[in-house]
Amino acid sequence: MLAKFKFNNFYAGVGPTFSYGIGGKRMQKVLYMGKWESSNDKIKFGRKSDNFNAAYIDNAFDLGTQVALGVKAGPIVIDLRFQMGLLNLYDYDADVISQNRSLQLTVGFPISLSN
Repeated sequence: MLAKFKFNNFYAGVGPTFSYGIGGKRMQKVLYMGKWESSNDKIKFGRKSDNFNAAYIDNAFDLGTQVALGVKAGPIVIDLRFQMGLLNLYDYDADVISQNRSLQLTVGFPISLSN
């Protein structure tokens, strides 16, 4: 949901985001004792278990905000959005803050649903 402000063929928008995680993969490289180590783990939500091939995240729900900039160039729309989660994904440590961030580029054709 965005509040859009139009300027000729350009627009800017701002609005809230609501997210719920259902799963995914985490790929990371960590420098450990002078050597790069890689891991490729499944993401699970909830309490950690003894599954060592999974990365556990406490909170599946996230609330955030997004900003959008776009242009309509003829029949094409180009849209750039930045999304920032506001909630901490982990409950176990008050000193550790982990939040969602995403950058999205969309190129497409608009479809009008009204006359």
